[in-house]
Amino acid sequence: MFEAPSLITNIPDISQIYATNDLQYDDLNEAVEQIDANIFLDTMDADTCHRWERILDIPQAETLQDRRYKIKSTLIASLPYSYRVIARQLLTLCPYGVDILVNNNRDYIKVGIALRDDNLVRDIESYLDRVLPLNMVTEVEIMYNRYDFFNSWKHNELGNYTHYELRTEYFD
Repeated sequence: MFEAPSLITNIPDISQIYATNDLQYDDLNEAVEQIDANIFLDTMDADTCHRWERILDIPQAETLQDRRYKIKSTLIASLPYSYRVIARQLLTLCPYGVDILVNNNRDYIKVGIALRDDNLVRDIESYLDRVLPLNMVTEVEIMYNRYDFFNSWKHNELGNYTHYELRTEYFD
C-alpha cells in the first residue's frame, strides 16, 4: 500500500514501519468487510448470530446457515399477514423456489418447497403455524424432480441412477 522511493525503503527502520502499516491496513480492511457482511442476515458471522439469538430468545441451531435462517424467519414474522406478504416471506426463506396453493374457502394452504431446501420443512411448518389463522390447515411438502425434467436425458444417462436418486437428488 505505502509506496516510497527505493532510497527511503532501503532504510531498515523505514521498511519495517511500512511493513507494519501494510499489515495493519490488511487487518483494517478485513474488519471493515466483516462489518459490512454483518449488516445483512445472509452474510453475518457467528458472533452477530449469537447476539441476535440472545435478543430474539432463539435456541442456537447447528450450522451457521441454519442460525441465519432461524433469525430471518423470526424477524419477518410480524402482523398483519396477507397472501402476498406470506408468499414474499416464503420466497425469502426458500430462495430456490416455493409453490403456494390456497383453496377457495381459504381454510387450507399447501406449500411446496424446492428440493434444495428440503431441510427446511419443519421450520416452514412452524413459521406457517405462527402466522396463519388457527382454522387453516397447512401442508408443507418437497417438490421432487418430475418426469418432464428428464425429457432431454438419454436412457443410458438415466441408467446411472436409481429411481429414488432421480426423484430426490438435485441436478443442475
